[in-house]
Amino acid sequence: LLDCLGVLWDSAKSKAPSNVSDQLGVVFDLRSAPHDQRFYVKPRPSRVRNVLAEIGEILASKRLTPSRAARVVGKTEFLSTTLFGKIGRASLAVLRSRQYGSGQVTALTSEITESLKRVASLLMAAPPLLVDVRMETEPPLLLYTDGSSDQVRHCIGAVLIDPALTVS
Repeated sequence: LLDCLGVLWDSAKSKAPSNVSDQLGVVFDLRSAPHDQRFYVKPRPSRVRNVLAEIGEILASKRLTPSRAARVVGKTEFLSTTLFGKIGRASLAVLRSRQYGSGQVTALTSEITESLKRVASLLMAAPPLLVDVRMETEPPLLLYTDGSSDQVRHCIGAVLIDPALTVS
């Protein structure tokens, strides 16, 4: 079709249809989709190994520059979208602070060290992301959360709504 339309493309990158497909470093495993109506998404294992190796290098050198912090944050956020969603996002806050820092300080702090270890643990333990495509007969539960923090107090709150129980 692309040839007929005159679109230039790299035929070497063309892939045959498959139940397990690697697209841009993300593995889509559709083997269970026909009977379970769900499938799995995970990062290419080499991407996880590369980030874990980089974290190991940072911990060994006890140094983290703002540019390297930016690289680790970006790679980890990409991986998190295919593993644990936003669960690991809090662990990246201290790395983000280093990313946007002055660049004068590169020594690891205890907070950065713990953050890197937490991110590594999440990457090693996280199962593939399960995507459920079944048609639900019940409306989903709605969870609203919020939080605030200042130097004196820290507050969190949540509201859980079950639309099936809501009176109209």
